[in-house]
Amino acid sequence: MQRALSSRYNASLLTVMDDKTKEIRQYAYMKSSVDGRKEYYRCNRCLRAKRKSGPGAQASIIVYDGEIIGDKPPEHHVDCEPVPYEEIASITSQRESRAYEREENEQVRQVLRNRQLLLKQTEPLEPPELSPMVEGDELAEFDEESTGAGFADSQRQAVEDKALI
Repeated sequence: MQRALSSRYNASLLTVMDDKTKEIRQYAYMKSSVDGRKEYYRCNRCLRAKRKSGPGAQASIIVYDGEIIGDKPPEHHVDCEPVPYEEIASITSQRESRAYEREENEQVRQVLRNRQLLLKQTEPLEPPELSPMVEGDELAEFDEESTGAGFADSQRQAVEDKALI
């Protein structure tokens, strides 16, 4: 019996190998008891078979304090087939690596959030000091009161002066 990650990266799948037949089945978590000691699972492949081909048995197991309750294996749907080991190994490997990657990305995001909070809490930075102009550099003259419209005004005035001539 081993826990595995679901497609939503929760450890809610239970992979069980039958000792007699060596078949591997995966059971999905359904609910737990109020005290949390008893967990209920149902077979994923039985659920899929039931949806596709109609009514039939659906295997379920109960885990009490980490041990499966019951001696005999549960009855599965007629169309339910065991999961091949290669498929379980492949899916489990992919999900674990994606979960690790998601965790790493979340840690990076948390660092960036903390950094932004620190920047908001600290004093505002002073503007950098500009180097003195090198001889020959020319800058357009701006009107001090406007926000960059001074250059446009001076060009407009030059066009109007030419029109009057």
